[in-house]
Amino acid sequence: MELARWSEIKDRLAEALAVEGVKRTAYLESLSHDVRCEVEALLQADEDHGVLEHPPTSGPPVEDTECFLDLAPDRLIGTTIGPYHIEERVGQGGMGDVYRARRADGLFDREVALKMVRRGANTEAVLRRFAAERQILGRLRHPGIARLLDAGLEDGRPWLAMDYVSGDSITDVARGLPVRERVELMIGVAEAVHTAHQSLVVHRDLKPSNVLVSRDARGLWRPILLDFGIAKILDPESDPDLTSVDGHRPMTRTYAAPEQIRGEVPTTATDVYGLGLLLYEVLVGERPFPDTGHQTALEHAILHDEPLLPSAASGGAPEAQGADPKALRGDLDTICLKALRKEPAERYASAEALAADLRRHLDGLPIEARPPSAGYRVGKFVGRHRVGVAAIAAALLATIALSTVYATSLAQERDRARTEAETAEQVAGVMALMFDRDPFAADAERLDTMRVGTFLTQRGDSVIARLGGQPLVQARLARMLSHLHANLGNYGASEPLARRAVAIYDSLGASGADVSHAHTALASVLSYTGDYEESERHYRRALALAQEAFPPGHASVAEATNNLAYLLSDVSREGALEEAIRLGTRALALTQEALGPDHLDAAQTHNNLGAYLYTADRGSEAAEHYRKALAIRESNLGTHPLVANTLSNLANLLNSEGNAEEAVVLFERAIEIWSQTLGDNHPSISTGLYGLGGAYRDLRRWEDAERAYQRSLDLDRASLPPDHPYIADGLVSVGQIRNEGGRYRQAEAVLREALAIRLSREDTSEEDLAVARAALGYCLLRQKRSEEAIPLLEQAIPALEGDAQTRTQAHLTEARAAR
Repeated sequence: MELARWSEIKDRLAEALAVEGVKRTAYLESLSHDVRCEVEALLQADEDHGVLEHPPTSGPPVEDTECFLDLAPDRLIGTTIGPYHIEERVGQGGMGDVYRARRADGLFDREVALKMVRRGANTEAVLRRFAAERQILGRLRHPGIARLLDAGLEDGRPWLAMDYVSGDSITDVARGLPVRERVELMIGVAEAVHTAHQSLVVHRDLKPSNVLVSRDARGLWRPILLDFGIAKILDPESDPDLTSVDGHRPMTRTYAAPEQIRGEVPTTATDVYGLGLLLYEVLVGERPFPDTGHQTALEHAILHDEPLLPSAASGGAPEAQGADPKALRGDLDTICLKALRKEPAERYASAEALAADLRRHLDGLPIEARPPSAGYRVGKFVGRHRVGVAAIAAALLATIALSTVYATSLAQERDRARTEAETAEQVAGVMALMFDRDPFAADAERLDTMRVGTFLTQRGDSVIARLGGQPLVQARLARMLSHLHANLGNYGASEPLARRAVAIYDSLGASGADVSHAHTALASVLSYTGDYEESERHYRRALALAQEAFPPGHASVAEATNNLAYLLSDVSREGALEEAIRLGTRALALTQEALGPDHLDAAQTHNNLGAYLYTADRGSEAAEHYRKALAIRESNLGTHPLVANTLSNLANLLNSEGNAEEAVVLFERAIEIWSQTLGDNHPSISTGLYGLGGAYRDLRRWEDAERAYQRSLDLDRASLPPDHPYIADGLVSVGQIRNEGGRYRQAEAVLREALAIRLSREDTSEEDLAVARAALGYCLLRQKRSEEAIPLLEQAIPALEGDAQTRTQAHLTEARAAR
């Protein structure tokens, strides 16, 4: 930048800093467009990161001919960053600029929002914050959160490519909507925030410009949460510089929570407050604490003033287009003010709890935020059941005094329960931030499994025991620890914790989403350990609870349906596979309706449905679903374990159709991805190795086949119970390969172990049992032990079909002749 131009901008900036509020706005509007843009960028940088008090250079910010904030960002338009062609600049912030770009490498067509650190702003602290944003976005998957699609470096400056969201701010859209639709928008935002919290991320900058709203493919309004640039990862070992640059508190003051003003560490409660501010502004059209231009006055109001009731504030400024005060009076007033409590512990325990109360309001049910007095509950009854109310009014009046006393007692009990729920968020959150990690994280990000597993085993029980007077806390913590153990492959430790969570909820007679999740956790670990019968019961219970807790088209119902279908596909009971296909088809429709056809959850359901159809010998249909899943996953994830899962499934299908050579290529690619992302010893690799062994076998590459089967078996033995069906599968396959190589004594040992496992399990299918018997019978026949071979071969034949039956019949004939 020329020094003369920088001098002009510096002077204009000084003049802007000398005034506040409406005077500053008027002054900025008097500047030329170019100068105003640069001054506003510097002001925003100071608001977000304090760069004016702590600039990266002491003199005029000149780097070649560019200032430290690169005051010519439009120069990138028409250039290519990574695989993306820059089309226009659509936004700017303290760290950098946001561009609309389109993928230009020919792999596929996609429009993205590309965010790039501005030249000169790439100080060490800002680069760490940008890296944190990349880490945060990479772990968040929700239809209401803009996805991270790609990232890289260009000329020493990092960039992120995210979903391009074309829409308007939530407050702009809300002005033209009825109250119900405004509330539905906020439910969507709260659900997205809750997903971030479950991934241990606090957004802490919730404001209208960070929530864009557009219509989806069905014509429905969908809010999308943006900008995790100052989000906080809830990790006690995270770099403090990721939450504060040069001592500054990253926030937008007009949307800051009291604890942010006080300089305290933000928590999930900070985002609950932010949701309360958004809800207030969406309903009223104005903020509860307007910015008068005096920072001290604004901070005092946030810390000490109580906001007007939304119903009292709405309509005060016609241009704000607030909702009808009558529609806000009561429930919505109460919900807003609970979310806006000054003390974090007095707000909703979670974003999901806020969303649940908003849903209850829309459904005409009593909300949790209001003390459940007799008069309030009677009012709800009248609102939902007007017919017949007059006939029972006298009876209600006769008992109202007693009802009021009883309701007060119930309110006290509910307050205690609510306190437990709030404690659960905090205690379970502490455990989660210490240990929970993405089970698909790369090597550098994975935990030391032995260290963490040992710690969880030693400390988990004692932590739960100390919470004996708080059963809801115990249940949530037990479920979380069970999940963590399962992620680490510690199924023996995971199961009792999941059982404990379910037992606590059962003892309380609880229902709802948390209870559904607990049954899912137990069902999942039971399926891993091979107890399919009990696993099925818990998956069915989880689905029933999800259907009670959520509307029919909700993504959680789709997920619970998908889970049950997946389990049934492994059950040998007659009709189970057909039910799995029906449920899988239903789950796919629900997922596409709730999240869209290109969502990663849709890919998962395509993948699973392909597996069910493959098992049912419907190969062409299965291949179609596998390829759809692969396209979605590769487009969204690149090199990722889920891509490997689909490659492995497609390879199995190709091998079954006689294309073993192509199957080997896909299996090897899948195993390579798993190894890169999960490590060489992760249990997931066993699946690919087992399939690879089968492809090698069909190509008559016996040594390669045995190596693959044996490695798969070793991984299964390391992570599964000794009688698991997968171990029996591996033993049979190793034994069959040894039979092919004439190593009958070595084959006999593993085949006898396999048969013993098959016989010990009540859920073993007749076909699986027959395969083990036939392999062992053949092995004994070749060792000239016909008397031992004959009964095994005779028992095997009825359950076999096709070539396997014909081959075994020939072996039986040979054995009988050799007697």
